[in-house]
Parts: sequence; C-alpha cells; structure tokens
Amino acid sequence: MLILHKHLKNIIYLLVFAIFISLTFYLGRISVSPPLAPIPAITVAPTMAPTATFAPTKPVVTPNIPTSAPTSSIKYFLPDGWDTYVHPTGLFSVGYNPTSQSPMLYDDDNLWITTKNLNSNKYYSPYSSSIFLRVASYNGGSRHSFIEKMIGGPIGYNKLDSYYEENYSIDGKNCLVVHGVQISQGPTVHGMCAINSQKALFFSTYNYGDISRHLETLKFREVNQSDHKWSFYHNPKYGFILELPKRYIFSSTSNTDQHYPSIGIFKSASGEEVFLTAIVNVDIYTNSSVVDVATREIIDSNKNYAISSHIANMSDAAITNLLDGDRRRIVTIKHNYNNLYLQINLPSTFNLDEELPHLLDTFRFDK
Repeated sequence: MLILHKHLKNIIYLLVFAIFISLTFYLGRISVSPPLAPIPAITVAPTMAPTATFAPTKPVVTPNIPTSAPTSSIKYFLPDGWDTYVHPTGLFSVGYNPTSQSPMLYDDDNLWITTKNLNSNKYYSPYSSSIFLRVASYNGGSRHSFIEKMIGGPIGYNKLDSYYEENYSIDGKNCLVVHGVQISQGPTVHGMCAINSQKALFFSTYNYGDISRHLETLKFREVNQSDHKWSFYHNPKYGFILELPKRYIFSSTSNTDQHYPSIGIFKSASGEEVFLTAIVNVDIYTNSSVVDVATREIIDSNKNYAISSHIANMSDAAITNLLDGDRRRIVTIKHNYNNLYLQINLPSTFNLDEELPHLLDTFRFDK
C-alpha cells in the first residue's frame, strides 16, 4: 500500500512537469509585434474633365438689350383742357391734365406730375401713380446704361415676363422706353430721350399705366447758355418763362403786394434794370383787353406816355412807351385763362430791333 501511494505521487509530479514543459514550449513560439502603422486611405476619384482655372470675379456688366420694337415717330398732341409745364432748365416741356394732375418741382429741377387724390383715398400717395422727369448728364453712349444708372441697377436682372421695349423719335430726339422692370415689388416703366451729347431727359413711372399720352406732349429745345447771349428765366409761381440778354442778372423781388406783387428785378453791371410785376385778380380788369389794362395802369401812375398798342402777332400783349424820365417801355401781357397780367418794365437802352423781339418770341405761360 505504501509502495502504491509512492508511485501515484511520482506520476502526479511527472504530469505537472509535462504540462509546464508544454506551456513553456508553446509560449516561446509567441512573439509580440510592434504597433502597425495606419493603413493609408485609398481614395477613388470619379472620372471627370480636367479642373478649370477660374479668373478673379469681375463686376457683372449687363449687356445692351436689343431694342425689339421698330423705330416710330410720335407726333405732338396736347389734349383739350390740358396745360403745358415748361421745365426750369428750358430744355423740355410736357403736358398734364390739370383736372387730375399737378406738376410738382423739388430740388430745383426734379419734376413730378402727380395724380390728385380725387376720391379721398386714405392710402393715397402722390408718387404711387405719378410720372417723374429729370434732366441728367449724358455722354451720348448706351441708352440702356443711362437708364440703369438712373434707376440704380441692371435692367436684365429685374425684367418681368411682360418686359418689352419701344424705340421712338419724339420731336426729333432719339428715345428709348422700357416696360416691365420690377422695382419694389411692382411694375415700372422707364425711358430716356437724348437731348444732345451732354444732356438727356429721364422719365419714370410706377404703376401709372399708359405713358404714351404724356410722351405725345413732349417738346424739346436746345439751350446752351455759353453759346449765346441770352439767359433763361422761369417763374413757377406765376407760370411763365422768358429770355433776357445775359447782361441782366436776377437781383431780388421788392414787395409782396397782394394784387401787384413785384416778382423780379434784373440788374446789369452798368445799372440798367428790368422790372417784372404781376397784376393779380384786380376786379376792374376782369374781362378787360390788354390795351385797356396797360393804359389804365399808366394813367394811374401820372406819367406821360404814348398810346398803348397791341404788339404785332401777339393779340394778348401791348406795349406802352413812356415819354418822360428815362423813356422806359412797358410790355403788358395777358394770361388767357386766369385774371392775371404781367408787366415787363424795360429801360430805354433795351434794343428794339433784336432784344425786344427775342424776349417776346421766347415768352410764354406754361400753365
């Protein structure tokens, strides 16, 4: 029994030793490798054309949009009951309907022909259905570029589906009108007429409708103060224009009498003076002839005078020659519609052969 126990003990020792040797041999075959380097990512590019090289961004320039409508001529036509407004520059005049419209000037030369609020609409705005006109510098180049400059943006990016153009000749001037330009969520019409190589008339309307009836009333005239000896004068309050020799410079007005306001004094360097006086709503002159008014005014002034007489070719104007003092001459002109007369008091040095005919030829009431 003792011998058997001893043999079992030896067998267990041999088994443990064999297991140890086996493990040692097995572990000896295992080696620890260093960390592997990341595997590079493989990018498969799709088949494509060579990449283009882009130039630096340049400002967007809208090309000239071809004028699709043929050139046509608009003949002058002033509807019955309409008045004419002469722009202070003297470069153009335009008609308007005094029953429903009013001309309004601001910033000296920007003209609005506004629509009156005849229906007492509480949301009324004089600009929402009006026509804007302005004389601006023009270099004689692209008409589209001129319009884009005036509206502050390219036409091509603001065109409605209803966009179209018209190319007109108005009073001998080359004009372009573009319809269907969207500004402030609404349709607008813009246009220009080249007056000369330096000036152009720009006009614009928002939600107005047919602008052609006003285009028919446009009149142009060349005024280049440096090329002649005449100065243009416009009085918007009493609605008249005239031209005086350049030596006369506007000086002042002397009083604001209700019926006899002094509306202009022009002086020359040598001391000559031209006086403009209005005769407004004097009851005794209602329906009077211009000769009667001219004569009565001189009689009341106690001055010696030659008989007042009509001026040739002007049935609404008369001239009176004073026989005392500096022998001045007074031209009296009657307004056809209002109870208004205008008197132009001229010095004796005013040339009767050239200067007086020119003054009378350029004088006209504009409303």
